[in-house]
Amino acid sequence: TNERPGTLITTASTEQQLATARAALQQLQLRYQPEHPDVQRNLLALLARLRTLPEGFSARPWAASDEVTVRYHALGVMLRHASERDEAIHLALGDSDPRVVRFGLDAAAGGLPRQSLSRLMLLLNSPQRAVELRTRGILLLQHVRTPAVRDWLLERVLTRRSLLRGPRLQPKSPEVLMALVVLARRWRDVAQATLALRLAEASGDPELAAAARGQEPG
Repeated sequence: TNERPGTLITTASTEQQLATARAALQQLQLRYQPEHPDVQRNLLALLARLRTLPEGFSARPWAASDEVTVRYHALGVMLRHASERDEAIHLALGDSDPRVVRFGLDAAAGGLPRQSLSRLMLLLNSPQRAVELRTRGILLLQHVRTPAVRDWLLERVLTRRSLLRGPRLQPKSPEVLMALVVLARRWRDVAQATLALRLAEASGDPELAAAARGQEPG
């Protein structure tokens, strides 16, 4: 075909056109690297709609684009490759744009790559990140059972013991609620976690009590 990829992308709306676009991409992908972000974004969006990707294609070069929508769609294409899934999640969790980070958090719900735990913890400890992102990230810790994660969760839900009184629950927040959910699901057998869950159940607050039973906030 003599059509340029940008033309194919903007007109491919039927299955037949998608098949035509796929055939064109197979021929063009190794020879043509579109420079305009709109063309890149549309190309990647089209690829995401195909049932199978062109042989040998990787969206990895575009995952480093300065344009957020290009990165977003490139990571989406990478997630379709089992061999690139972990890298896509890892890149998304470290992205500067909250939309891409949210995309990575959602993708990691099926399993957090081992290499990405440190990157996730940086996100959770960053006050510059939105509470909504940090709360989503805390839920991913249910996939990780290490002493360091356990201690981090306990620090989020319990105050330090003083000379006059034992630990108490931290003030309720979305992050405290989600940390309680993870403790209830993964750490109920640990003494300090059991204490935190009992305090939540006895608080008289329905949200805290529900979190202590492992129920995510509505």
